[in-house]
Amino acid sequence: MKKLLILTGKELKFYFLSPVAYITLAAFLVVTGYLFYIFTGLLSSPGIPAAISVTRLFFGGTWLFWVLLLMIPSAITMRLFSEEHKTGTIEILLTSPVKTWHIILSKFIAGYLFFLFLWVPTILYVLIVYLFGKPDPGPIISAYIGIAFAGLVLISIGTFTSSLTKNQLVAYMLAIAICFIFLTIGIMEDFVTQSDGKAVLSYLSLPNNFSNFPSGIIDIESVVYFISLAWLFIFLTFVSFGRGKFNE
Repeated sequence: MKKLLILTGKELKFYFLSPVAYITLAAFLVVTGYLFYIFTGLLSSPGIPAAISVTRLFFGGTWLFWVLLLMIPSAITMRLFSEEHKTGTIEILLTSPVKTWHIILSKFIAGYLFFLFLWVPTILYVLIVYLFGKPDPGPIISAYIGIAFAGLVLISIGTFTSSLTKNQLVAYMLAIAICFIFLTIGIMEDFVTQSDGKAVLSYLSLPNNFSNFPSGIIDIESVVYFISLAWLFIFLTFVSFGRGKFNE
């Protein structure tokens, strides 16, 4: 456990000392701030149903939210293994007295913690909402919990794709491609006639499993989905990293 903590600290240090990390943070805050501004302006317009809340729109209520979750985690994770292999430091890791799972989990945990860190400033938006109204705190809290669970999957996918190649851009595009599948697979329900097939596609859909969280509902089935899918991609990373599959 001590070795895992040391490696995780090393990875986190890179995030907070890297200009790329701060560019990612700045871009994230600009986009989320602009979305919050748009949603508050929209909901202050006449004729908008009172049942629609700015927090419901902000947390998964539009496709813009999912585009953000498609791009940011992939950017966070694209360097995890790719950069190590490109600079040659991967050999140092492989010959150091640490286990493979220490290396993989430390990179995953560091990326995941940075992902969560990005969302901390958005609490300011929640405070602004409280200044002008009295929203129910339950859905807001559960929405953040949902983001934390969704992040497990998205960061694990990015960790896996980074283990497949030494090229960061390739790792980034592969992560986006896989994440895109899980974000859009629910659309295929309309093209399937069998009820079992529809149920499988619905369960595999990340947005479908996330949708209850902004409503204040923490679905255990969805929690199992997020955790299981994250562990699947961590396991695939272990297989890929263990076999040294780094391609151009």
